[in-house]
Amino acid sequence: AVPSEAHVKLAHELLSEARDHGAEDARWEKILTELRKHPGAVLRPEVRKFSLLHQAAYWGKRSAVQVLLDEFGQDAKALSADAPGLDAAAIAQNEGHGELADWIRSRTPKASPAAASSSAAAGPAAGGGAENSTP
Repeated sequence: AVPSEAHVKLAHELLSEARDHGAEDARWEKILTELRKHPGAVLRPEVRKFSLLHQAAYWGKRSAVQVLLDEFGQDAKALSADAPGLDAAAIAQNEGHGELADWIRSRTPKASPAAASSSAAAGPAAGGGAENSTP
């Protein structure tokens, strides 16, 4: 779905608020209150480098990070648009918020190499073996 012009405008306003005043807890309360009224504004417009999740991680605001992940379904692995692209945990780590970075990582599912190798090993067996596979 294409975001509405109103949601894009509000997203810009909320992102500017987070960027400029994100150190203040009261500002995050205001941002989250607006998002609850207009959840479509949680988007990151293309011209923006950071999402609200990235901003919350940058400022070390665990409660805002938690709300953005839990209530708004933000992707902790989404990368910032600057170079190099960083996820929320890396942004928090770079800003000296190591505990928050670890907490974000603990909530982020990882692709396990064991699962990948076991599914690859199960592939030929499930197909009846290599002798029955088509080239």
